[in-house]
Amino acid sequence: MNSLRHGSGVFKSSCEQYYEGEWHEGKRHGQGKMIYNKHGTVSYSGEWCNGNRQGYGIMRYASGNNYEGYWYNDKKSGRGYMIWRDLDELYCGDWLNDLPHGNGEHIWGDSSSKLATRQLCNIYRGSFESGVRSGLGTFFYSNGSQYSGIYSLTHSLTHSLTYLLTHSFRYVAKQYETW
Repeated sequence: MNSLRHGSGVFKSSCEQYYEGEWHEGKRHGQGKMIYNKHGTVSYSGEWCNGNRQGYGIMRYASGNNYEGYWYNDKKSGRGYMIWRDLDELYCGDWLNDLPHGNGEHIWGDSSSKLATRQLCNIYRGSFESGVRSGLGTFFYSNGSQYSGIYSLTHSLTHSLTYLLTHSFRYVAKQYETW
C-alpha cells in the first residue's frame, strides 16, 4: 500500500517548484502556498481542493501582474480583481473559466505615462460574456465622452465606431482592443 501526503507539509520538486501547506490523500487541499519557479516570481497563495486552486487566493505572475479573488477547478471563477501592470489595465468583477464573465469594470490607463488615475483612463462598466463586452454597459472615454447601451460583438463595434467617427474623436482604434 502506498502512503500519501496528508496533513501539513512541504514539497520541493526537482523543477524548482515549492509547495507549503495542507494535504489530503496526496493532493494539495486546504490552505497553502505554491511557488512555481526558482526565483519565486510566480506564486499562488490561498485555498486548494483536490490539487486545484479553488476558493479564495492570490496569484502573482512574473510580469508583475496579479489576480486576487475566487477560483474554481484551477480557473478564475467568481468575484476577482486582476491588475495587468505590463498593460496598465485592471479589471474588477465576475469571472468564469479564466475570463471576465458577468458584471465588472475594466479600466485602461494611459500607457504612455503609466498613470492610472481615473481622469486619464478609459473605463467600461457593465456586462461581459467570455471576456468580451456583451449586454448593457457604459464606456467612459478619457476625453470625457461616453457611450451607454447594449453591447454585442458586432453591434456595439459598428454603432460605436459610427458615433466616434461622427464626433471626430481621436481614440477610435484603441477603444476596441480585445482580450
